[in-house]
Amino acid sequence: MITDKATFRFDAETRKMYLHSIYPGFTAGAVQEEIGFKIDLTRAVEEPAPTEHELDTLRTQCDPDRMVLKS
Repeated sequence: MITDKATFRFDAETRKMYLHSIYPGFTAGAVQEEIGFKIDLTRAVEEPAPTEHELDTLRTQCDPDRMVLKS
C-alpha cells in the first residue's frame, strides 16, 4: 500500500501489514499515530528524496495542471 507518507507491505508468512518505508520529513512514530492499529515498524527504511528529474516528470508528464501536486 502506498500513501503520501509511507509505503506498507505484507509479510509473506504472517500476512500482517508492516511499515516498509518512510518518505523524507516523516517518522515511523508519526505514521503509526495515524493508523488505527499496531503495525511492525522495525523494518522501515527512509526513502530517498525524489530527484529533480523525477519531480520534473511528475510535474510535466503526470500532473501538468497541478491537480494533485501543488508545488
